[in-house]
Amino acid sequence: MKRLAGFVISLMAVAVLAGCSGAKSYDTPSQLLDAFVAAGGTCDDPQDVMEAMVGEGAHAVLCPENIDMLIVFDSADQKNRYVAQVASEESPIVAGERWVVVSDKAEDLAGSLGGEVVAG
Repeated sequence: MKRLAGFVISLMAVAVLAGCSGAKSYDTPSQLLDAFVAAGGTCDDPQDVMEAMVGEGAHAVLCPENIDMLIVFDSADQKNRYVAQVASEESPIVAGERWVVVSDKAEDLAGSLGGEVVAG
């Protein structure tokens, strides 16, 4: 009986931890910017980036202090195309369902933002 109780408690702990580390979704660059700053990113002077600069269906904010780019896409397919073109070993990015953060601090930010580090 003790073994069963221990097993049930272990399963509950795994479920709680999994719930805390799930992917997060951001609908606007402002929401992503708020999460970026809360995760430790710096963006004192956010600048809107024209859609033509990042691609159709992409809505972005540039944080000029460290040249970080925060992008929210209209669809996951658009995000996937962007990641395929931009991700590299020299410039890892954090990617979520429909969003991307291009930053030198990608590895530090990924967990808090609810994304994963992608490198080409």
